[in-house]
Amino acid sequence: MQEELNEFERLEEGINFEESFAPVARLEAIRIFLAYAAHKNMVVYQMDVKTAFLNGNLWEEVYISQPNGFVDLDNPNHVHKLKKALYGFKQAPRAWSKHIDIRYHFIKEHVENGVIKLYFVNTEYQLADLFIKALGRERIEFLINKIGMRSFTPKTLKQLTDEVAE
Repeated sequence: MQEELNEFERLEEGINFEESFAPVARLEAIRIFLAYAAHKNMVVYQMDVKTAFLNGNLWEEVYISQPNGFVDLDNPNHVHKLKKALYGFKQAPRAWSKHIDIRYHFIKEHVENGVIKLYFVNTEYQLADLFIKALGRERIEFLINKIGMRSFTPKTLKQLTDEVAE
């Protein structure tokens, strides 16, 4: 058991390409999907699945140290083996943000040299919320306006297509 725990200390963060993680749609992919759906006159629905990762099954053994405030005084050096994924657990958020670490790893040198700049974006302008969260009509319209999307009836879309074809 101790050998397995020591193995974690030898791993270099962000470099383990055999692991998998929850897929997150990139904005470009969503735009392409919506353009294709409009081209094929498909109806697209928005939905919110709040329990996507809550209590999700783990595909490998995951051990965590005892969180502060929950240390077993009789066995303070013991670790816990997780049976289910813990969404939002501060010790192991990696299952949900690993794609960010990997993507950042490849541009880290460029960021350090100032070639690429990373900016914090206020939640007000998180345009991806339009596709990943259940939002009110007013918020959806605000974000659609920010993206520059427009909604067309099939008739209007056909007229625009015909104009371009001429």
